[in-house]
Amino acid sequence: MNVRHVVLDFDGTCTQVDQTAKLYLGTHRALLEQEVGAGFVAHWQDACNAVIEASPEAAWQALGGSPAAPAAADPYILAGEAVAWITRRFKENPSWGALPPIPTDVYKRAYREAEAPFRAELVEVVKKLLALGVTVTFVSNSATDTIAARLDGLFKDTELRRKIRVYGGANKYVVKELAFDRPAPPPAVAQRFHDLAAGVHVAGLVRPVYLRRGDYFHALTQVWGEAAFVPEQTLIAGDVYELDLAMPLALGTYAYLVEREPLFPTYAYERDAVLASGRGTIAKDLSDLPKRVASLLSQA
Repeated sequence: MNVRHVVLDFDGTCTQVDQTAKLYLGTHRALLEQEVGAGFVAHWQDACNAVIEASPEAAWQALGGSPAAPAAADPYILAGEAVAWITRRFKENPSWGALPPIPTDVYKRAYREAEAPFRAELVEVVKKLLALGVTVTFVSNSATDTIAARLDGLFKDTELRRKIRVYGGANKYVVKELAFDRPAPPPAVAQRFHDLAAGVHVAGLVRPVYLRRGDYFHALTQVWGEAAFVPEQTLIAGDVYELDLAMPLALGTYAYLVEREPLFPTYAYERDAVLASGRGTIAKDLSDLPKRVASLLSQA
């Protein structure tokens, strides 16, 4: 298969979130204690334990939306769901007192203070991918400027860095239709999105996996070019099946699942769903990604 595009998720896929997970959660809790109060964070550990126990059937529902991923897929999601759990308990239990206002920027501030290091192999992997003649694009929920700045620090002002594309704010966690106020893809491309099932059931998970993530689809059309639709020439690397890989696999891409480490290990249903597609591989890190791409290229 003539693979032309490799799309890399950022957090967890290209960074070692496991190394800073405890620091992130501790920082998030400390900021809440400082700005929301001890009464709120007194329930922090109970909330985290409840979310971890209920995940993956319990799902990340950002802004109260549709289930988007396991509630304990990583420390960032867990922290947000823990806050939501405590908030619900305050509303259900008047004896806890009035619910204090919660700052909306705690995640971003804790994220900056607990920056996860890059995977050691990332630079060499990107070099090998570009040498194979494929485009390399980071597509992430994180802001474009945030990712670009970190890549600038890693690759410096080099020709290699200038070949890497970045598309942030992909909102992979938002289950929605194509936005009416963004440039519309060609009708034939848009139809491929409309043809997606709303959701699918995968073995090992009771709740459905929702596929129609309009902003993420829009991000992929930017990777391909507005007039193109080439999922069969694309490999997506990610660490959370539902966020990164489920919709692309349904569209026809290849997938490379990077397994998560404790405290947030990959669930069995994620591995099974990727392998069941017939177009997915699973690895501990990114080291084998160039070999996988080379293997697909040799089949062209």
